[in-house]
Amino acid sequence: MAKEDLETVIDRLLDYVRTNKKVSIRDASRALALSQGQVERLAMLLEESELMEVQYTIFGVKLVPRYPEPEEEATRIEAAKRKASEILKQTQALEREVMTSEHLLNFMEHDIIRRLNAAGVLLNGLEGKRNYTPAELEFVRRELEALSKQLVAFRSEINALREKEASFSGDVQDFRDRLKMMRASPVTASTAPNLLERASEMVRLPSLRMPSLSKPREAAPRTAKRGQSETVPRARAPKRGQSEAAQFWTRLSRGRRRGGK
Repeated sequence: MAKEDLETVIDRLLDYVRTNKKVSIRDASRALALSQGQVERLAMLLEESELMEVQYTIFGVKLVPRYPEPEEEATRIEAAKRKASEILKQTQALEREVMTSEHLLNFMEHDIIRRLNAAGVLLNGLEGKRNYTPAELEFVRRELEALSKQLVAFRSEINALREKEASFSGDVQDFRDRLKMMRASPVTASTAPNLLERASEMVRLPSLRMPSLSKPREAAPRTAKRGQSETVPRARAPKRGQSEAAQFWTRLSRGRRRGGK
């Protein structure tokens, strides 16, 4: 149904009820070529705008016109049309998507509450009478039967949600158990060295020892072996405080002078 058609239907419903003063939903649905459920929803919108009253009686649902102040009537009608247009957009969006359980449960809950209130009104009307006709009792019985079927469907949706919740909880518990197993056997440094330490050992080079230049050492006196004459002159003892590097250059310079002779 397009937005223009919806606004036309609202005008037609309001005119029909005001013309006939008090009509049943069945008669209104026949006159407007709509289902009784569609007429009831539109009538409830008009009731919110105080343009119509929806009465639940033992003889069915009746629509009674209400007459606001003339200066407010146009504003109320426009508000009802605007709200109906918003509902139409939401309905069209839901038709394009799969209705989720949340939307379905919300709709069913409101509808059950509305039917419970209507059933209470019907029973109160019967209890206030002394005699009941078979038609009146049958009408109330059908309403309660429809309400019972709706409760069964409502319970089915709730059970489906519980099954989903149980499945999700099982997955979460499985992940927790797996996480506990990982924490129960931590990796120690003795069994698995740090990767950085292992890599540094693989590329480490042997250290090169350099002569120390910080502390001087005195050379020990050289002695000839037994039975062997001393042919190499003894090296002079280094002066106190002279480093090994200085000793090396001194010996080298002496060798050069001897070779030059």
